[in-house]
Amino acid sequence: MLTIKVAEASDYQRIADFCSAFDNDVHSSEDWIDMFHHWWEDNPAFTEGMPRGVLLMDGDRITGHAFNFPMEFQYNFQPVTVLNGTTWRVLPESRGMSIDLWFKHRELTGGGIYFNTTPTPQVTKLIKRMGYQPVPWGD
Repeated sequence: MLTIKVAEASDYQRIADFCSAFDNDVHSSEDWIDMFHHWWEDNPAFTEGMPRGVLLMDGDRITGHAFNFPMEFQYNFQPVTVLNGTTWRVLPESRGMSIDLWFKHRELTGGGIYFNTTPTPQVTKLIKRMGYQPVPWGD
């Protein structure tokens, strides 16, 4: 039975192992640990209690995830913390839960400005169908 849980700092090593073993990933587990520290532990916009993302679990085994990292942004001349969605991955055998994972992720990160960084063409199609709008960055 697949379940969804909130990603925690204590999960870093097994998330890193999952990410580095994911199809076509070129980063080592150590690279992923460094990225997690950059996104969260060493990020001045991150405060403990902010959601790092969600994990799709098959018992104790990770079969998918969706992450986000905060950054400071200026909106209407006021500083705000925004979230950047990143690295939504699900193993083929668990993809029937991909949208559930995404919705849980958005439930935890909703209520503010949210960016989805470098979505794949498939993810772009999904997020447009959900009513999100692309931000035109020019030519």
